[in-house]
Amino acid sequence: MSFSLSIKIPYLCNKVQIMADGGKIWSKVSRYLNKYQLVFVVFLILVLFVDEHNIFQRIAYRQKISELKKEIRYYENLREENKKKLEELYSNDEDLEKFAREEYLMKKDNEDIFVLK
Repeated sequence: MSFSLSIKIPYLCNKVQIMADGGKIWSKVSRYLNKYQLVFVVFLILVLFVDEHNIFQRIAYRQKISELKKEIRYYENLREENKKKLEELYSNDEDLEKFAREEYLMKKDNEDIFVLK
């Protein structure tokens, strides 16, 4: 006794059609590239455009790094200037008094301060 069941499954039919179309595509591509060259081209496309670390992300990262390096240089220069000012304030009492009067409006007991803007 033999039993055969003939049911068309749409998914498998589509798969067979895709495979047939893939054969057509491969025959057209194989004229120009062998299988190693094709794998290499697909790999390049994946790495350069599709990957998480694609070429566009790398360019954006380089620009961000450049901006951050400029910011680091700015703050290092600012730190050096403030360090020099602090050394001047600690080394000379007159400069310290002048700074306290200008920045914090400090005064002596017998003085009055008028702030003009």
